[in-house]
Amino acid sequence: MRTLASFFGCPFDDDEFSISEINAFTSDHLERMIANNPGGILTARIGITTTLYGNLEDTYADDVSQLGERKGTKAAKRLFRKEELIRSVNRIVGVILANYDKGSPEMITCLPHGQSVFSSAPDDDLIAHLTSLKNGVVKYQATLGAEIGREPVCILVAFEDIHCGLLRANGGKTATQAARAEARLALQWGLYENLMAIVSLYPRQPEKATLYFQQHLLDHVARSGGGGGGTTPPPQSSASAQSNNSWSSLSSPPPSSSSSPAPQPSSSSSPSPSSSSPSASPSSSLSAEPGSSSSSPLP
Repeated sequence: MRTLASFFGCPFDDDEFSISEINAFTSDHLERMIANNPGGILTARIGITTTLYGNLEDTYADDVSQLGERKGTKAAKRLFRKEELIRSVNRIVGVILANYDKGSPEMITCLPHGQSVFSSAPDDDLIAHLTSLKNGVVKYQATLGAEIGREPVCILVAFEDIHCGLLRANGGKTATQAARAEARLALQWGLYENLMAIVSLYPRQPEKATLYFQQHLLDHVARSGGGGGGTTPPPQSSASAQSNNSWSSLSSPPPSSSSSPAPQPSSSSSPSPSSSSPSASPSSSLSAEPGSSSSSPLP
């Protein structure tokens, strides 16, 4: 007998099931409940499952949208730092060097950590270095010119916008992922409630399982080809076997149980005492009755 405590766990709570597999299984299961709903016995469960499934789809869409925003913002930041930022800094440094010597107080004021820091500094530190560059250029704007004085301000504002957008996207990641996980757990328990409801409607009828559930959509062994299953739905006897292993062993005994380890008289080329022995297996006595073998010598 299976442990009763095992029925308190949800068979759909498997981390190996991807969101795509859960979606495929649920959509198929919903259509099957709608198509096999005599007298409206499953109407309530259909409504509940539709709501739970819709919640999962919505939260999944939000999470994917947030993922797209995060990736897009990261790509924009990398492109900005690699191209636009470097071009602007090189242009500003060129104007500074055209007016002041390298290592001069003015140069150090504008670039206290040198020029390479704009390529290597982390995002949070880069804002501080851009602010220092902006303050130094503004201080010597009368010499450097108004146009070059505006450039560090522009690149600082542009990078702050990108950086803040990235922080917002990363901050929303936790919320959207938590909402998706909660919606998924609710749907998985709803599927288990459907299973229990259908079992109560069809007691001791495991063959009804395949009418409402296509387990192969969640069966990793079947999809990977283990046991020769491929992607074909399991045969009817599999549902019975999963319902109770002892039923499967009684209804479909293994092929080896009907054959005896004793050699078959029909395949033997020489006389065999076992062919006429009372202790021969039932299958042997059926295939060659005592005294019927033409190869046995008569007294």
